[in-house]
Amino acid sequence: MSVIREERATNQLQSPAVFRFRWWPTIIFWVSMHLLLGFWLFGRSEKPVWSPVSSTLFLLLAAVLIFFISWMLGAFRLPRQIVLPTIVLTSGIVLTSIQEGFFPQTATSNPVWRTALQLLLVAGFVWIMVFNVQTMLHRFKRQHRLANQDNLTGLLNRTGMQRALHHLTPQRKAVLIMMDLNDLKSINDLRGHDAGDQHIQAVAQAITEALPKDAAASRWGGDEFLVILLHSSVAQADHFAQTVIKHSPKVRLTLPALAFGAAQVHSYEDLQRAIAVADQRMYEHKEFTKSTHLDTTVQHVPSAEEFMRLIEGLTSAHELLRRGLENLRLILGFDASSYYELLGTSLQSVYISSTQEQQEAPLHSLKRDVSSGLLGQAMVTNSTIGTADYPSEGRAMPEWVATGLRSLLATPVRDAGSVVGVLVLMSYHNWRPITPHARRLLEAVALRLGYILEHERVLKQVELTVEGGLMALGAALEARDVESFGHTQRVVAYAEKLGAALGLPRAALIELKQGAYLHDIGKLMVPDALLRKPGRLTPEEFKTMQQHAQQGFALASRIPSLSQGALDIILYHHENWDGGGYPSGRSALQIPLLARIFTVCDVYEALISVRPYKPAWPVDVALSEIGAQAGKKFDPQVVAAFLKLMRS
Repeated sequence: MSVIREERATNQLQSPAVFRFRWWPTIIFWVSMHLLLGFWLFGRSEKPVWSPVSSTLFLLLAAVLIFFISWMLGAFRLPRQIVLPTIVLTSGIVLTSIQEGFFPQTATSNPVWRTALQLLLVAGFVWIMVFNVQTMLHRFKRQHRLANQDNLTGLLNRTGMQRALHHLTPQRKAVLIMMDLNDLKSINDLRGHDAGDQHIQAVAQAITEALPKDAAASRWGGDEFLVILLHSSVAQADHFAQTVIKHSPKVRLTLPALAFGAAQVHSYEDLQRAIAVADQRMYEHKEFTKSTHLDTTVQHVPSAEEFMRLIEGLTSAHELLRRGLENLRLILGFDASSYYELLGTSLQSVYISSTQEQQEAPLHSLKRDVSSGLLGQAMVTNSTIGTADYPSEGRAMPEWVATGLRSLLATPVRDAGSVVGVLVLMSYHNWRPITPHARRLLEAVALRLGYILEHERVLKQVELTVEGGLMALGAALEARDVESFGHTQRVVAYAEKLGAALGLPRAALIELKQGAYLHDIGKLMVPDALLRKPGRLTPEEFKTMQQHAQQGFALASRIPSLSQGALDIILYHHENWDGGGYPSGRSALQIPLLARIFTVCDVYEALISVRPYKPAWPVDVALSEIGAQAGKKFDPQVVAAFLKLMRS
């Protein structure tokens, strides 16, 4: 802040000089004084008369003395303001002594030098006296100002504001504004107290710039400001506070830097009432803004407590890195975040986010052995590594130092106790202190990521085991039926691609695959003679065949943990969009979505395959038939997506 810079400059300007004793100026000064004393004694005894020669010698001696005195004062490092008057006074004293020695005063001789030297002596004395008086007045004013001024912000302190409020009278219409910073503790905990002081100074600067001439502002407490506006109303005070908020840095992307409350104040005796009212309104405003901005849909940088709740609700590694790690980067004020995965003995970047593109290139190109660099150290030692001065680290990578990287925080990620990667936060624009709270937050993200990775790995293993069993069961059904070899795998592949094209979530795709594997499990209850009959079925035989959907549903319901979506496919994959299917004659949206998706894939695969009762259809003809059945047998939207998928 300009006020603080001016104050520091004044302190430096008025600070007393430090006397540094030096031997050689002292010896020269001692010898010179003895020589001058000898000149004076010689002059008093010889009593030389005024002559051009003696006058010239006197002028040369005077010049040498003035130069010598100036040099001596410079050696003693006196303040600049006192050097010139000291030179004048000292030169006057010394030259007067010498002049008295060379030219003693007589009744008939009174050279002009004597008068000039006397004036020089008086001028130097008066000059120093004036300087001393000015210095004392300035020191008194400065001490008075410091007693009423906050050192950090340059605003009035609590004492100074109380003195200013003493002048309030009932005739002067005034408004008191209480301002309280939002989440200053979070800044101190996460970024260090220097960052907290900078935030306080920035808000104080915004207050100073918006402050009218006849107003006063003070730092009332650690994170509180008190402003008094004369000849103003509460509405004008609200406008002033909004202006300050607009020009103050936000702690979060949406939460204002401060909350405020205003109250009319009439006199100093009325101060406590006005402060109580303003305090109440300030706390009401703080609660309102926090509740409002927590529910906003704009990207939001949460506090530490909100952040911990946020990552608990993230269930995928991608979401945790994109939302959890990115929000942590914003909270702590870092410029880049990344996650590196251990592949063999090297690290590979999985996720990188940076405020500037030029910073990302070196992060992507990281190809180092796991044992090198601070990232490798964090993984090898299985501990969090942080440094506020990255370039000075012995393990710092030159290519990262060249990008301007200043501070770094890294922590390992563990899956079932084994280190599988490392999370990193980087600062390029500022030297960031690595606080214990920052370490704990990044370790919380790493702990959550390790849990998610382990959960996904175990779930994948279970899925592969279940899928292997279902695939074997589907193959057994193919062998008993007269389906062409590989029908189950092909229809599963079609269904998975179509489901992905329709934007199904991962869980729904798993259910779709399970149902596709077991869609004809009910045919286990159908006699072999009926399954292998080469010609058309009689009406009675067809009714028996139709029962396989319900019988399959009954059988599959006994399989533990089989999803409802898979059961729906088994029961409803022969239903038609127009209601002409079986077993229950459902239509349109009454048919579950997964069943509608699978039906299209099952019919298409049957059309292009050889069966005992028909040859294989050409692909173009089969696709045309699928399109013709849209709105009749099939869901039109599913058909459109299927045709687009197959023709792309």
